[in-house]
Amino acid sequence: MLYGFGPHQTATFEAWLGRIHPEDRQKVLALNRAMLEPAGKNSWDVEFRILHPANGERWMAGLGHLYRDKAGRPLQITGITFDINANPFAPIPPNIRFFMAKFLLEAVTKPVF
Repeated sequence: MLYGFGPHQTATFEAWLGRIHPEDRQKVLALNRAMLEPAGKNSWDVEFRILHPANGERWMAGLGHLYRDKAGRPLQITGITFDINANPFAPIPPNIRFFMAKFLLEAVTKPVF
């Protein structure tokens, strides 16, 4: 329920994007678009705000990886988002981010909103 979707709601990309704070939406969307370009980056590490229907504005930290086929076409995106609202300006140390991302990305097999 990180983004506030109920068990019977369909969490589409558009619905997810609609939960991103309007001031951060273009940044997040541009990052997603850039990753899908043939020469785009294969990973992301971004902090942004969402508008949770019950909890209001929340800060999130997203980590993820884009897998490509041999021709460089996107195959699958896996990632995880953390609610960092308790202290959004306290950076997660890079070594901790790396190990959290590595462990979680290896464990994630399907999107969960």
